[in-house]
Amino acid sequence: MADSYCTSGETGQRVAQLRTQMRMSQQELASRLDVTQSTISRIEAGERALTVGELGRLTQVFGVTVGALLWRDGSGLVALRALAGGHSSGVQESLQLFRELIGDYLGARALVG
Repeated sequence: MADSYCTSGETGQRVAQLRTQMRMSQQELASRLDVTQSTISRIEAGERALTVGELGRLTQVFGVTVGALLWRDGSGLVALRALAGGHSSGVQESLQLFRELIGDYLGARALVG
């Protein structure tokens, strides 16, 4: 499963793409994530990996799943709002998937250093 995950650089490119699609500056995104503009710049350049907390906040800001940011094939490009469909069971399924993905992602990162 580790083969399907993006590198930090690929994830950073996705963050930049989503940010520009939303017509948001790096400073605006930084404010929403409670980090500096320099941190956003480093994330987008692939010089710094996202923390689990930042990843979770990005999914909320962009309205995408964790997979949209971490999977190479983009199969996670589903808006959380659409997935949930206004039903709490969909939200619970999304949260469970999020927990599983984070566990897989962290495990894969530990293997590759």
